[in-house]
Amino acid sequence: MRRSANLLSWMALLLIVGGWFAYLRPPALGGGTEYVFVRGDSMLPTFRPGDLVVTRAKKAYDVGDVVAFAVEGHQARIIHRVTAVADGRYVLQGDNRDAADPWHPTDDDVTGVQLLHVPRLGAALIRIAQTPLLLALLASFIAFATVALSQDADSQPSSISANRFRPPRPRDT
Repeated sequence: MRRSANLLSWMALLLIVGGWFAYLRPPALGGGTEYVFVRGDSMLPTFRPGDLVVTRAKKAYDVGDVVAFAVEGHQARIIHRVTAVADGRYVLQGDNRDAADPWHPTDDDVTGVQLLHVPRLGAALIRIAQTPLLLALLASFIAFATVALSQDADSQPSSISANRFRPPRPRDT
């Protein structure tokens, strides 16, 4: 019974990791999914500072899509809504802005469309990464879970078999 539960746990973990690898892998690992941490207030009330927005690359984007895009001179991605498409360039605007952005990115500049929005998760992840104790606790939890999942029911002797074990007697020579 324990062996089948252990096998199911490993299969579930493999499915989760495989799904992440196939669909949610960031570009640094050869994937097409980016994780954008919202910093400013330009997308209020849709996104707040500290939110995490997961984006996925597409071939083209439509009016109304929330997209992340690269701007020359900026390290972080900017995430705004497509309001128009003109001459192969996107007109973008933050939900909390009265005017369109000065940038008009092309398909090559846009890195992805909103796939998932998780309120406040970005702020929590940054806090964990900046706090050594929280980072150590997270690493410890992952290590503990890995060891706990790898325990095989047959590797632990039962109380009955442990009582029957007797060391061999030394032989007279």
